[in-house]
Amino acid sequence: MNPTRQAPPWALAGVAAAAIAGTFAVGSVIWNIADQPDLPDMSDREVVRGELSRVGGMRPVLPVRLPAGYDIARDYNANTFDDDPDPMALDETTTKRASSWSVYFFPKEDVPEHELPVIVFCVQDPSSRDEICPEKSDASTLQRQFGKNHLAIYRVSEGSRDMTAWSTLELTTDLDKVTWLH
Repeated sequence: MNPTRQAPPWALAGVAAAAIAGTFAVGSVIWNIADQPDLPDMSDREVVRGELSRVGGMRPVLPVRLPAGYDIARDYNANTFDDDPDPMALDETTTKRASSWSVYFFPKEDVPEHELPVIVFCVQDPSSRDEICPEKSDASTLQRQFGKNHLAIYRVSEGSRDMTAWSTLELTTDLDKVTWLH
């Protein structure tokens, strides 16, 4: 006769604890995914206007129309002057002044990565002491002037090396003139 061997009581408690912990971990992941706020619609003119209003001073330079294969700018980054107030001391009425803006243009989702590169528009206030935007001019970087501000347009990924489509674009800082925002 084969006696049945029972697991010690502490082993059953360990299995139960592991099952509860696993259920809690999966539930936490699902809760966090469901709890994530929606990303802002960066094709909406008023959403972009709100994002840009967080920083004072100069505005980013944008193309009025985009070359074929691109749809919207997906990322707007400002650098601020060092002598402006500490960001921790800012309230709703105080903003830092931008010394530069970098705006990233990605190819449309249906365009293969190897065909079109990610393009950055980097505009810099001439009174800024730091070199933030590239100053070289070569096959991957175009230099333009917009008013008193220096503008560098450059590739930051693989893709077509031809920058001709970006060299002749009409530029603006007025969001109301930008055709790819609605």
